[in-house]
Amino acid sequence: MVDDLADRIRRFQEETRADAAARRRNTKASRAARVSQDIKFWGRFVAQVTQAVIWLRQYVWLPVWHVLKRVALAIARLYRRLWAWVVYRRDSDGELVFSRPRAGAMLLATGVFVWYLLIPLIRCGYDAALYAMTAQVDEQVYLLGSQEIDSTTGEHIVEGCSALPCSDRDAVYFRTEDSLFNNLWSLAHGRGMFYPEYVGAAVPYSTSRCAITSYGVRKRFPFRIVNMYSDMLAVTCHPE
Repeated sequence: MVDDLADRIRRFQEETRADAAARRRNTKASRAARVSQDIKFWGRFVAQVTQAVIWLRQYVWLPVWHVLKRVALAIARLYRRLWAWVVYRRDSDGELVFSRPRAGAMLLATGVFVWYLLIPLIRCGYDAALYAMTAQVDEQVYLLGSQEIDSTTGEHIVEGCSALPCSDRDAVYFRTEDSLFNNLWSLAHGRGMFYPEYVGAAVPYSTSRCAITSYGVRKRFPFRIVNMYSDMLAVTCHPE
């Protein structure tokens, strides 16, 4: 009887140890399987990202870079010729001599050209493309008022909502500012020069239903990270 009980206890202990060993083997096997799956996933992910980067470089970046490089080199060659024509003068012997005053005047003229003409032209092109993609003509919104934020340029902010009752989910935010594109748009529509002060002045300090023409990105994420505002070009309001 005692021997039978001892045998049962021994067999039970052996079975328990065997079960524990089997569980340890299964656990190791499952961990190895998970590690293997993780390695395969990340390897596949890295390979796919690499292929995407190669595709972007070949079909997007390189073509754009080649075009920009050609344009930059053409501009550089033209500027070099203009520089040589301006800054060199002939002396009494007919020899070309470098003139420091002419070089200084050339640098000054270049700075004025870039600041007052080239940069506005680049921004005008950007604004024109943005207008073509995002323009809202005679959009009906509710405006609550305007405020001048720069007395030198006449820049105003205009706030309102797309629907009533007004909430932060429906809020809209515009700016009116003097720019080359805004002036060209205003002239093209027979409105004369663009005056941001008068656009802001047309918005009453009360809840008003307004028809506005504007352009720009209204998504809140780009607005937060790069201060990208919608530009208001025209407004007609009727107080509620």
